[in-house]
Amino acid sequence: MKPLEQKLLKLLSNNDVTFFIPPYQRNYEWTEEQCNIFFEDVVKTHDKNVSGNLAEHFFGTITYFQTETVFGQPNKLILIDGQQRITTTMLFLTALRDLLPDQSLKKFINTKYLKNDNVDGDSEYKIKLKQVETDWSAYKKIILGEELSGTEKTSRVSSNYNLFKVLLTEYSNDGNQIEPLINNGIDKFSVITIELEPDRNPWENPQEIFESMNSLGKPLSLADLVRNYLLLGLNADTQEKYYRKYWLHIERILPGQVSNYIRDFMQWRTEGSFKQATETNYKELYALFKNQNYYGNNAEDILKDLYTHAELYSCIISDRSTGNTKVDNILADIRYLRVTTAYSFLLALLSEWKEGIINGSGTEEILDAFRIYCMRRRLIGLTAAENKAFPVLVKQISKLECADDKRQETFNILSKQESNLRLPNDVEIINTLNGANFLIISTVNSSWL
Repeated sequence: MKPLEQKLLKLLSNNDVTFFIPPYQRNYEWTEEQCNIFFEDVVKTHDKNVSGNLAEHFFGTITYFQTETVFGQPNKLILIDGQQRITTTMLFLTALRDLLPDQSLKKFINTKYLKNDNVDGDSEYKIKLKQVETDWSAYKKIILGEELSGTEKTSRVSSNYNLFKVLLTEYSNDGNQIEPLINNGIDKFSVITIELEPDRNPWENPQEIFESMNSLGKPLSLADLVRNYLLLGLNADTQEKYYRKYWLHIERILPGQVSNYIRDFMQWRTEGSFKQATETNYKELYALFKNQNYYGNNAEDILKDLYTHAELYSCIISDRSTGNTKVDNILADIRYLRVTTAYSFLLALLSEWKEGIINGSGTEEILDAFRIYCMRRRLIGLTAAENKAFPVLVKQISKLECADDKRQETFNILSKQESNLRLPNDVEIINTLNGANFLIISTVNSSWL
């Protein structure tokens, strides 16, 4: 391990290296608020130095390790920590470049910090920072000054690049020059670089170090932690292969929902209940995920299982079709009722259907009975204990597989639930309807009851 204090821009000016953000890292996620603070730090540092008060700004640690060098290409440095800060710095420098009128200064920023001009062609080494796949297209076009597509314009890298252009323009309109923000501002940002040498020192394990670090930005989600766990221990080529083959599809089909999916996947596979996936318990859920020993903790087998069932989960939480209109309609009704606590049970049921263990009509019957159960509970305002009880219903699916009348068997199972988990009877429903607002009740489909 080689710690070294140096200036941020000196680190970025090395044309013999290209920083790679590995696929197990999260996407670029710095918010507008964080970028505003970054810009204020640049301006404050500039103002102090211009006024004669020599000042620096500590910008945290940058941790990386170097992969095997290929002759004729820059050294490939794999970022373990510092991805968000370096990306933000690059976007700021690019915005500054694009607003400067002096062509020589534009060229200087391009060749010094943003690109490796000693690399021929259009390889990934041409740009000094290689993003994760979901951010790469937009980031690459911003650095190269190319037009972004509609989807790329909605990315975080695009919005923060445009934010810096606005902030720099406003700063200039106040009578300030933006060029000195480099020499007197961001050039005074210092970092501690830590180079790991895992090949020489086995105890410098990138995965363990990555997990032990406290993020300076947004906390790692359950999805981030699981992705890291599954990919980080593999060699670089295998990481990239599995990321593209499995994880990228999961992220695309479940945007913003991967952490919830992993929690519901855990509940299904263990036939138990876990806490809701939130920032306060991501690490706790992650520890439980690792302890489950799925498939002997074989990374590809776990990724393949998550990949296979992500599409079914998307049918539960969105309007993606299962291929069966009746099933789609029932799932839509359950979504409308906001019975999110049942998603692991629904995932298990749809999996049995897709594997041919339960046929289509049987799946419809089970879902229809469950919809009635949920609707009756919602009508009388009964939701207590569902977060613990509904995931455990997965254990009952084996009984449903063997039942001739699956609808009736579902009712038999649900009617045996007690107290707060009971199936409300007709008397309770009638009393509730008699005292309810007719305008609300008139929207209820009577066939649900």
